[in-house]
Amino acid sequence: GSSSLCWAFASLNCLESNLQLNYNVEYDFSEILNISAEDYLNSLIEKFEPKYILSGYNHTFGKNKLGNADFLEEKQQKYNYKYICVPEFKKDEKTVSSTYIKELLAVGQISKANSFLGENFKIKSKVIKGAQIGRTIGFPTANMKYPKDIIRMPYGVYCVKAFNMPAVLNWGVKPTVDGKEEVLEIHIPNWEKDLYEKELEIEIIDKIRDEQKFKSLEELKIQIKKDVQKCLELS
Repeated sequence: GSSSLCWAFASLNCLESNLQLNYNVEYDFSEILNISAEDYLNSLIEKFEPKYILSGYNHTFGKNKLGNADFLEEKQQKYNYKYICVPEFKKDEKTVSSTYIKELLAVGQISKANSFLGENFKIKSKVIKGAQIGRTIGFPTANMKYPKDIIRMPYGVYCVKAFNMPAVLNWGVKPTVDGKEEVLEIHIPNWEKDLYEKELEIEIIDKIRDEQKFKSLEELKIQIKKDVQKCLELS
């Protein structure tokens, strides 16, 4: 899709209700590409009359990126708003940013990404019908499609939580049974309730190994037992 630029406006009412934002406005970047910073800000003032405007320390906007934190601070009196700048935040001498967190998730460094997120990375998807091979070897699973609108983790086996219970997640194509389609397959130990067609939210704790092809279902069964034990230890 096309790029978009998001601004958040806080009114007096929103500040009185624990900083819950009243609006989340998205502009198609292609439509504002050549608008000057002054014209862009002016159009937002006319539409929303914000009492407060906040942005990150390194946020830029307008043609040639001339709008920035200094620009917004300078225009406070002219447009009668209070500007709040969110400063740079570092952890372990690394700037915390969505770009860096996505990079960590994309290479399977989940626990480190979680430490920068301040919470566990989550995946939410509807449970779909599977081949039900897992239950034939004593490890029934719920199957889901990987959501299209979030960062993709690498194929592998992950320690996760579902319903605040430790579980094992396999993300990939299930090569042992000659799978062809990508699928998220989760096993929740001692879980007996039917989850079919229900939305399931999974907290990703860490990646424990790469996805691999085993010579037999018996070898896979032995490995899954080890994976379950590993997840119980990590959780």
